Amino acid sequence: MSPEWSDNSTLDNITSEFNNDNEEASSLSDEEILSKEFTLYFIPRSTHLVVTPVYIIPKHHDGTFQAMEGHDNSVENACRKIVVGVKLIQCLMAMLLTENKTFQLGHEVQYTDSNP
Repeated sequence: MSPEWSDNSTLDNITSEFNNDNEEASSLSDEEILSKEFTLYFIPRSTHLVVTPVYIIPKHHDGTFQAMEGHDNSVENACRKIVVGVKLIQCLMAMLLTENKTFQLGHEVQYTDSNP
């Protein structure tokens, strides 16, 4: 279903702005587009606290989960789905907290001599 516009001029304005932006972008040469530089600084976290997602498999169970017939419901797939969910929560927390702070996942930690 396509959106209904209460005012056709609004749709015309959006369309013309989109076309103008594309014309401006297409008039740039490849050299102009690729010549932008920036500096990125990475400051590693100084804490050893991490969040470790856990997939609990009861005793005498094969670890599979409910899924539609023909879909992968293996332990490995369950773990991948959990990691994706936790990463989404991690991203959401970064967006909601000030200064884009969030939590670190246990499997992402690279331990060094100063980080137990």
